[in-house]
Amino acid sequence: MSAPTPSPPAAPLPGSAPVRAPAGRKRWLFRAAAATLVPAIVFGLLELGLRVGGYGHPTRFFLDGTSLERPGTLIDNRDFGRWAFPRGLERTPFPVPFAIRTEKPDRTVRVFVLGESAAMGFPDPSSSFPRVLEVMLRARYPDADIEVVNASMVAINSHIVAAIARECAARQPDLFVVHLGNNEVVGPFGAAGVLGSFAPGRGAARLNLAVRQTRTGQLLDSFTSGLRGGRKEEWKGMSMFLDRQVAEDDPRLAAVYDNFRRNLGDVFAAAAGSGVPAIVCTIPVNLRDCAPFGSAHTPGLAADRAAAWDALFRQGNEAEAAGRVADSLARYEGAAAIDDRHAELAFRRARCLLAANRPADAATLFARARDLDTLRFRSDATINRVIREVAADRVGRGVHLADAEQAFRDASPHGIPGEELFLEHVHMNFSGNYHCARAVFGAAAPILDARLTPGPKPDALSEPECADRLAYTDWNKLQVFTEVRYRILPVAPFTGQSDQAAREQRWEARCRELRRGQDDAGRQRAIDRYLLAVRGADRDWMLRMNFGQLLSDCNLTPGAEEQYRAAADLLHHAFPAWTKLGQICLQTGRIDEAESHFRKVVAIAPDLPDGHVGGAEVLGARGKVAEGLAIYEKWMDKMPSRAAALIAVGGYLRRAGRADEARARFLEAAEADPADPAAHVQLGNMALTRGNRDEAVAMYEAALRRRPDWPDMKAHLDRTRAAPAP
Repeated sequence: MSAPTPSPPAAPLPGSAPVRAPAGRKRWLFRAAAATLVPAIVFGLLELGLRVGGYGHPTRFFLDGTSLERPGTLIDNRDFGRWAFPRGLERTPFPVPFAIRTEKPDRTVRVFVLGESAAMGFPDPSSSFPRVLEVMLRARYPDADIEVVNASMVAINSHIVAAIARECAARQPDLFVVHLGNNEVVGPFGAAGVLGSFAPGRGAARLNLAVRQTRTGQLLDSFTSGLRGGRKEEWKGMSMFLDRQVAEDDPRLAAVYDNFRRNLGDVFAAAAGSGVPAIVCTIPVNLRDCAPFGSAHTPGLAADRAAAWDALFRQGNEAEAAGRVADSLARYEGAAAIDDRHAELAFRRARCLLAANRPADAATLFARARDLDTLRFRSDATINRVIREVAADRVGRGVHLADAEQAFRDASPHGIPGEELFLEHVHMNFSGNYHCARAVFGAAAPILDARLTPGPKPDALSEPECADRLAYTDWNKLQVFTEVRYRILPVAPFTGQSDQAAREQRWEARCRELRRGQDDAGRQRAIDRYLLAVRGADRDWMLRMNFGQLLSDCNLTPGAEEQYRAAADLLHHAFPAWTKLGQICLQTGRIDEAESHFRKVVAIAPDLPDGHVGGAEVLGARGKVAEGLAIYEKWMDKMPSRAAALIAVGGYLRRAGRADEARARFLEAAEADPADPAAHVQLGNMALTRGNRDEAVAMYEAALRRRPDWPDMKAHLDRTRAAPAP
């Protein structure tokens, strides 16, 4: 059979061109377009769908405040920390609440302060250096409306601050102030940061942040977190970094310093793009009263030399403890001849040199101990050198240096900063905040004088004058010192420092002295100072909050409620004010009003337990104990600690009359945090209610063992012992 004859090709239609397959360069262009456009379209549709569906969270620092404040305002983004920190981290840091006008009013001078927790004012933002700077500038320029916006935040670093600066540049600034450098190693993308023990280049860091700004990136982050088990982790501050030590010669530090230099440049570029000057601070740290957090020997130190070093170091410790300074110094110098790269050895040598009246040599070694510290929570010499170099490169281009490091030397005994200016390692007390603000003021005044007219008091206010205007009293100081003594210092990494015992004794003595002044006369003096301060700054919501807490501590509930209402009126989204109002309404039997306040808290901060557990208390007050308990159980993991959560639940059960269950929760809390006396106090109170005086005494004694210098508890224990037996 013959093969079939092939059909002739079909003739093209009249007027049509022959169809040709894409060839060569056109084919590749087609493929490239398909490879990029199709994913882009898919990504765009997914992103749009996620946003329309309300998935994810905003990552901008400034949000439209229309719904929470009033039209035409910008407010802080409480979820900003969720962008900067890992998914699954409970209670991520968030900015200090603020509200500013979208369109800056006439006569307003807007100053943005950029930085980390030291600039934010940890643990009390109401006495931060930006607040002190604000009262100084207002005193110098009484005809202007000075608006200092604290755009700093706990645990961030220059990668995040650069992004915040770009947003601030679009908000009609007049001046940038930058106080930055303590978190470059332990902050996001640092060599020992919360995102991992690596230091990627700035490009990789920016790409990571850019992806996480999209809802699609957040969805992907959630998916990968689920694959890893989705384990929740509580934010625990510095104790999260104990296993992430970084030596002075770690190669990752080169990337850290380079990223810092370039990010600083970006901050200054953002300011220049808005046509405004920037002031950058060098970063002072506690050198004299802060032993290193971590130390390490030179890698490869031979075993016999290490043994000899250990012997000399131990002998030096013994001689130092016995007060034989010359002997201890000789032993330490012998150890240094074997290995001088151990941070703790440098610190102890410095301490001995200071005792031997050689302050200049001591200052050098205290700084060396900081730089050798392998838990790098403090700005080191290189960070400050970068700050000085970057500022010097931009002299004449709108960048000015405020040498806070030198200002702190000038204000310290022997030129070595310590606890006269710091609370612990980097966070400043009120005096430290004053000296930092004064250094910035010295740089800011010549800049602002070009456009503003100084008033009759052109010089910087004194420290007492600033304290008066901010109503910083001994009562305030006691609140901060109590936080430091009982909440900050008793946990890692401070518990691992060699000077911990002596430091706790010093802080105990300070708290004891301040408590002596908190009698009726002392508290009335504080109230009088607040009344004067409020008259001079009646629109200061932080001042009102502090005044409300003082009045509450004095059992002046109506006055406290008035101040909390004023704070809430001044800053509507200040959820602590609404929380306090809800608690007062509960105490005074106004259940419906309390419920309304707690609903506001939930609307402002839905991810925090405050409003939800307030609602649980409302349910309990209405007899719906089981419903309230279910809410408590749901939100326990988001409370500051498990012990605090158990105590809160125990208190709720006790008020509901379920004493046995309450006692079980208090016992569990005591086991969860053996150092916290609160659970033992509650157990003692319950025992006293049952008429079991012996058990109450035992519980109060246990509380005092955990907090020995507690006058109120000592007095209560004495009264309990003296009471007639039931």
